[in-house]
Amino acid sequence: MSGDRGIEVEWLGEHVSVVNAPGERDAADAEALSQSFDEVFRQGSMLIVDLSETTFIDSGIIGALMEAQAHAQRDQQDDLIVVAPPGRHPRRILDLTVHGILPVVDDLDAALARPQPNGDNANGLRPAVENNDSHSAVRPSGVTARRRPV
Repeated sequence: MSGDRGIEVEWLGEHVSVVNAPGERDAADAEALSQSFDEVFRQGSMLIVDLSETTFIDSGIIGALMEAQAHAQRDQQDDLIVVAPPGRHPRRILDLTVHGILPVVDDLDAALARPQPNGDNANGLRPAVENNDSHSAVRPSGVTARRRPV
């Protein structure tokens, strides 16, 4: 289920979440994305921003990602990883603008294998239970959150 802007926050565990933003994303989406990042960081979490299904990003989205990275660097309980498959528009833009500044990986498996701030990694989590409405809630910002049982 997606919110008004199609941004989804999926909790993979107590402190690991994935924000998906499929389709074209521009400055009009930056605030909703930032709100979803803030929601994750309030939990003291590893934030994975999955741009695998994103077809376009602009400077507004890069700005939101940079703000999230600055937050993660300030707060030792939080971490940020961006998933952007090679050869796709978001990855090309990220490589041109923030290469070496934002942690970018090729796929979700690579992001989940990366150590969290506490030294653990997110591998080994159980798969999501699909279409379980008891684990879904639409946030006021139009962002959908789903929790995966662990």
